Amino acid sequence: MLVVLAIVSVMVVAAGLSVDAGGPSRQVATEARRFIALMGLACDESARSGGEIGARLDAGGYRFMRAIGRQWEFRTGDSLRARRLPRGMRIALRVGDREIDLEASAQAAPPGSNDQSVDEPTRDLAPQLACDSEGSLSGEPELVFSAGNARAHVVQGEDGELRESSQAPPT
Repeated sequence: MLVVLAIVSVMVVAAGLSVDAGGPSRQVATEARRFIALMGLACDESARSGGEIGARLDAGGYRFMRAIGRQWEFRTGDSLRARRLPRGMRIALRVGDREIDLEASAQAAPPGSNDQSVDEPTRDLAPQLACDSEGSLSGEPELVFSAGNARAHVVQGEDGELRESSQAPPT
């Protein structure tokens, strides 16, 4: 009985270690892929509707926005709703050769409103990334999703689409 208990204990510990083995690395890769997919959806919707849709990021999450005339408003209650990153994960953003201060963005308009049923005014905020009415993403963005030492680097390819990059981001 003691031998069986020892074997079961070793198997449980091994299973737990194998699940955690890719922990932060897997999480940042998953969040980076989610962002890529959602920006692709936003650009597709921009092309379909003929209106601009963008993303406003802060260090711990992002929200999608749509252009209404010359104003932007946050989207809520659909697949392009506010997203918070898991605890301890952060985003860094560079557009062209300019580093964007996402900590300041968090203080200006934190993502994740409790009321997801109505669109919200932006208080004159605009997205850092936007898809034009033809569905093209502007700005040549580079994003780094990080948690601890784990990193996922997202860049805009020559085709204009966001993709994961195996190259380390510039420091």
